[in-house]
Order: sequence, then C-alpha cells, then structure tokens
Amino acid sequence: MSQSKVFLLDTSAIVAVLTRESGWGVIDKVLDTGNAKATPIALAEAMGTIRRKHKIESRAVLESVTALGLEVVDLEKEDALEIDSIKQIGESVAKAHKKPRELSIADASCLAVARRLGANVVFSDSYWEILDLEGLQLFPFR
Repeated sequence: MSQSKVFLLDTSAIVAVLTRESGWGVIDKVLDTGNAKATPIALAEAMGTIRRKHKIESRAVLESVTALGLEVVDLEKEDALEIDSIKQIGESVAKAHKKPRELSIADASCLAVARRLGANVVFSDSYWEILDLEGLQLFPFR
C-alpha cells in the first residue's frame, strides 16, 4: 500500500474491520498506511450497523475507530453539491440498469469527499463500479 495516498473507507469497510468480516485484513493494511479516513456519515452508519447486528454500543465503536487511527474528515458545504450530483448519477444508473436501489447519503458523501481529497475509495458494493464517476479510484476490499 502506498504511504502517501489517502484511502477513504466506506461504511462496509469500517464495519468489516471492526467486526472482522470478510476482507478485514485488506482494510487493516490500509489502516497501517496512516492515511485512512472516513466521513462522519459513514462512521455513523457503521455505528448503527454494528449496534444492531453485533450489540456493540456506538461509543465503543467510536473508541475502536480512534484506536485504529482512522481519521474522520469534516464535510464542507461544497460537498453538499457534489453529494447531490453523485446521488443524481446514482438515480440515473439505477433506472438505466433497473436496479431497485439508490446510493445512500453515506455512500454519496464518501464518494464526494474522496473526489475532493483525490483519495482511493475502499468499498465492497459492486454497484459503485457501474457508476462511472470521473476522478475516483475504487479499491474493492472483497
């Protein structure tokens, strides 16, 4: 893994590394670079998933994320425009490919912030690969 490249983790990557799900070892290597980041929305979504599925309280998840060295990056107001733009692309792709789902706000915020930071996106959702978003490097972990 590159020591200088920034890696933005999506919700599934955060959940996987904290609960040792499939692919967690790849994310662990990303964390070892010291350049792993996440949005607060992805972290909040991961907290909810872990709380529901694994009965681990959100405060404990936050402490674990901090101990792993995962940096939570601030959202900027300009990110809102990019998030909406990415959501629109997701809606169009979902309609064209007859997909019954859209990108979540957490997904769109991850992609928008990754674009702003020029970061690799660490993800597991194959749906993202058909979005064809310019300027993004997608890095599937499973």
